[in-house]
Amino acid sequence: MRHTLLLCLLALTLTQCKRYTPIADINQNPEKYQVGGAATIKGVVTSKIDILGMSTFTVEDESGKIRVLSNRRYQKGEEVVIKGHVENILSDGQRSMHVFKEDHDF
Repeated sequence: MRHTLLLCLLALTLTQCKRYTPIADINQNPEKYQVGGAATIKGVVTSKIDILGMSTFTVEDESGKIRVLSNRRYQKGEEVVIKGHVENILSDGQRSMHVFKEDHDF
């Protein structure tokens, strides 16, 4: 009985936890995350630039960092949770550069 109760509590806890995609996973396989809403990242804003109504900033978690593009204004040092997808901004056949673009339809 005691083990059953512990298993039920564990299952309930796991279903309530949000799943965040490690930034390193996105950087290693960006093509997997090119569909809108493909990933949710959680991290800290470590640098930012606001230009013409758009904000670009770096989000860092324990696995890595990624450049993010958004219409929202986040502050340096702020912990953020961002749902979005990858967009390639430069590719020369041998290497590519990508950004994580925040989706606003959630």
